[in-house]
Amino acid sequence: MQFEKFSDKLSILETTESRLKIRDYIFELLSELDKDEIKIATYLLQSRIFPSYVNKELNIGQSTIIQAISKSFGLPVKDIEQKHLELGDLGETAEFFAEKRKQKSLFSKKISLIEVYNTLKKLIDLTGKDSVDNKINLIASLYNNTSPKETKYITKIILKSLRLNLGIQTIIEACALKVMKDKNYKTHDENMPEYKKIKETIDLKQSISNDLGLVVSLIFNSGIDALNDIRIKPGIPIKSALGEREISPEAIINRLGYCMVEGKYDGFRTQLHKEGKNITMYSRRGEDSTNYFPEFQKILSNVDHDFILDCEAIGYDVNTKKFLSFQETIKRKRKYDIKETSAKIPVKLIAFDILYLDGKETMNLTLEERRKILEKLISEINHYNVQTSIAIKTDKPKELKSFFDKCLELSLEGIIAKDLKKPYVPGSRDFGWIKLKKNYLEGQADSFDVCIVGYFYGNGKNKSLPSSMLCAVYDEETNVYNVIAKVGSGLTEEIMNQFKSEFANIETKQLENVNTDLIPDVYVEPKFVIEIICDEITKSPLYKFTKGYSFRFPRFVRIREDKNSQDTTTIDEIEEMYYLQHKNQTPIK
Repeated sequence: MQFEKFSDKLSILETTESRLKIRDYIFELLSELDKDEIKIATYLLQSRIFPSYVNKELNIGQSTIIQAISKSFGLPVKDIEQKHLELGDLGETAEFFAEKRKQKSLFSKKISLIEVYNTLKKLIDLTGKDSVDNKINLIASLYNNTSPKETKYITKIILKSLRLNLGIQTIIEACALKVMKDKNYKTHDENMPEYKKIKETIDLKQSISNDLGLVVSLIFNSGIDALNDIRIKPGIPIKSALGEREISPEAIINRLGYCMVEGKYDGFRTQLHKEGKNITMYSRRGEDSTNYFPEFQKILSNVDHDFILDCEAIGYDVNTKKFLSFQETIKRKRKYDIKETSAKIPVKLIAFDILYLDGKETMNLTLEERRKILEKLISEINHYNVQTSIAIKTDKPKELKSFFDKCLELSLEGIIAKDLKKPYVPGSRDFGWIKLKKNYLEGQADSFDVCIVGYFYGNGKNKSLPSSMLCAVYDEETNVYNVIAKVGSGLTEEIMNQFKSEFANIETKQLENVNTDLIPDVYVEPKFVIEIICDEITKSPLYKFTKGYSFRFPRFVRIREDKNSQDTTTIDEIEEMYYLQHKNQTPIK
């Protein structure tokens, strides 16, 4: 497919709001592609070049794009910046100047989807002293050979600012539609049991493979049965299972009955993969975190098993025999002085689930079965820095509350109760796992993870410092950051100075994928996730992009260095917590 035609498809998607129509357009687009283009198109629809677990990103900012537009079209940078300020979108800015271009390149020709993709791959591989100039030249060369519309969408893909109103689930629904048509169903109602079952199967396989491009290409090229070849494999991170919340021990027992209750550790969520002597550790977002914890290579490399464990890595004080705070544990996330930091902050690996053992998937076994396998393995490892989570089994609220109090005494966050009969469901958040933390019992809202998209200067001695942050939550379906709060309380002068230094490199104009009616003094690229607490979740007309939800008296708690900009609390979670505050109300589904 020519990239010009692909751009036409993106233009249609960008102006379509109906989810089912978007699903149908995605199905039509994927059906028109050649076999070797389907995986590529799937990545580009997500503004990606590789699967999510491959830690290779374009990481190109607006200033580089402005320089490329300047070079390609022979225009002063200030003219481009002025037009960008006027249009508010660099993709449209590039398109505007492409339309005004007096003369196309002498050798310009139509460029294919694969050629654009291969050029974007080259951008990732450019590193070193002259890498910025080389990137500018490469992007400019693309602009020289593309139409105005192509120029617009190349820019948007590079900047991750496509606003197509689609996310992973919409692409999965397009795959489900393909399967339904392959099976000759006359109707394709999304409420049909067959449709739901197909969608669940596809969702599971993309959660296991962490590669939506692979899943889509298999379905469109070979049919759904080809997904049977996707198996759990050490070295490819699996999307983590997640839990819901409840407000009391009684509410948990009412939902689960007899269940396992584990301590909830406030550490670094990690998935540990062992194959042969090779140990790899991944964060919850699938990022390689192996180098942060080198001691586990030595501890585990000679264990006579291959396995995948779901764990928490948490700092431990050998003198007090207590776990350290998350702020201390996260100091292990560093590129330099790793050996010295490892000695200062020893870490325990607390395993709470096992997904794979010696060539066999254990994920589909019940929790009760998986726990027995896990305990046997940890017993064989027999090392004081590798343990299973503390746990009890109960159907009595009083026993659950007593265990909860014990966990707090051990400096844990609280507890997480789990259905003993359920399999491990990757990428899922449901009531098979239920969290209970101290602030729930005290009638307070949970903590929230939000992404900073701008800041406001302070007064007096803080007039040159970012003293309050404009914070947003990420919407995966629309690839948009929706502003939900302005956070100033809790920020120390030390933190403000740290942010001043960090923000210097990421200040920007308002980004196309940030929705806000509250205008900060300075916008920044979404990069830093912070944890905040509040007195309660409220409704406010100031925050229409988050269904009106915001926070009463939000306070900064800490920087979440273990999370990337898209790993925020979702609006659906915030809505659930809002109704937990008002116990006699239930959310409308």
